[in-house]
Amino acid sequence: MSNSLLAFSLYDTFTAALPQDHTDPSTSAVVDKGSFSDPSVNVRPKFRYWIPDASVDPQVVASDVRAAGGVGAAGLELLGYYLYGGPPSNGAGRGLGAPVDWATYGFGTPAWRE
Repeated sequence: MSNSLLAFSLYDTFTAALPQDHTDPSTSAVVDKGSFSDPSVNVRPKFRYWIPDASVDPQVVASDVRAAGGVGAAGLELLGYYLYGGPPSNGAGRGLGAPVDWATYGFGTPAWRE
């Protein structure tokens, strides 16, 4: 069987399994987009906000969230980026100390919820 005949045969097989309307929900969904000067929250950018742990200053986090909203962000995902840069022993002997106490500042602790 020639390559072109095989390709045509495969195309027929795969397209026969597609729904008849062939709509793509990522491009044909009905979404309120607003306007260029005032886009709806559905199409505004969202951000991922990384923090090292809950020992960060909550006022700084709140200020950053307000700043993101002030420039048009529709939302953010808050993530702890624990042990960024290496394992807990990273920095030992160089005066950098150990990471913070996860029992106090880890995910789900009162400090994290604050």
